Amino acid sequence: MTEVERDHPRGTIDPPSAHAGADLPQSAIADLPGYRQGRRYFDGDPKLAVLRTDFDVADYTRQAQGRILQTPGPGELADDRRADFEFLWRVENGAISELREVISSWTGVEARITAFLATWAFERHWMAVAVRDMLAVDGEAPERKPARGLDRIRSAYVEKLLPLVTPVVGFAVREPITAGHMAKMAIHEGALQVAYETLLPELSGGAHDTVAELIERRRPMIEFFRIEAATRIRRSSAERRAAGWALANFSPLRVGGVGDADARRSLRSIFGTAAAQAALAASDATIGDLVPGAPTPSLKAVRRSLHRGSAAPVPTTATRSDHGL
Repeated sequence: MTEVERDHPRGTIDPPSAHAGADLPQSAIADLPGYRQGRRYFDGDPKLAVLRTDFDVADYTRQAQGRILQTPGPGELADDRRADFEFLWRVENGAISELREVISSWTGVEARITAFLATWAFERHWMAVAVRDMLAVDGEAPERKPARGLDRIRSAYVEKLLPLVTPVVGFAVREPITAGHMAKMAIHEGALQVAYETLLPELSGGAHDTVAELIERRRPMIEFFRIEAATRIRRSSAERRAAGWALANFSPLRVGGVGDADARRSLRSIFGTAAAQAALAASDATIGDLVPGAPTPSLKAVRRSLHRGSAAPVPTTATRSDHGL
C-alpha cells in the first residue's frame, strides 16, 4: 500500500483528527476503509494515485480577476478582422460545453482538477465578454449562429446524448480518461493562444490591450493543462493510449464541440500565414509528440480548411516530416 499525500508544504499527512473519523478511538479509525494504523492509504496501482504537480491550484483560484477592464475604442478593430473575432468569441463562449464533457466523467471526481476548472470557466466567461464588448464598439454584439446540416445532428448529439454517453465511457475507462481530457484542453487552449498572438500586432489602442490581456490570462490555463497532460501521459501506457485516442479525431477549434458555419473561412484567415501555422504546429507538438502518431489536431484542421479554400503559404521551417512540417 502507498500512503496518499495531501497538498501540504512538506507532503505530510494530516492527523486523524482532521478526517471524518476524528471522534472515533484510534483502534476504530485503524479499521476504517482507506486507513491503516490511523493513517490514510491508497490500496491500488501506485501509478494511478492522485496526481500532484507543481502547479499551485489554490493560488490560481485566488488570482481570478473577472471582467477585463481594458476599453476598446471606435475604429480599432479592422472590418476585415471582425468576422475572425466573432468566430473566436463563439469558441470562447463554448467553454461550458468543454466543462460539461470533462466533469461529467471520471475526471470530475478529482477535486484538484474540479477546483481549477471552476475558476477556469469563470475566467473564460469574462474573456468571452471582453471579445463581445470589443465587437460591440463598432457594431452589434455578436450572436451564436444556428447549426446547419450535419452540424445540427452533431449539435443534438452534443446537447442530448453526450451527457449520457460520457459518464458511462468515463467510468468504464476510469483514471486514464483524464489524460485524454487534459491533452485535449491543452491543445484547445494552445490553439486559441496562437490565434490571439497572430492577430495582436494588427490591433491598436484598447483593442490591442484587451487582446494582450486575453493572452496573459490564458498562460496559466495552458500551463495547467500541459503539465497535467504531460505528467499523466508519461506516467503509464494506459494514459498515453487514452490521450492518443482522444486526440486522434479531435478538432480543437470547434465551437462547443459542434461545427461553425464560418469556421473554415476563419481558420484560413487567422492561420493563413506560414508563421501562424508554424506557431500552431509548435503548440500542438507540446502534447502531440508525447503520444503515438504525434498528432497535430489544430494544424490538421487548418490545413483541411486551406485545402478546401484558397491556397495559402505553408510552413517550411519545422522538422516533423510525418505531418509535412
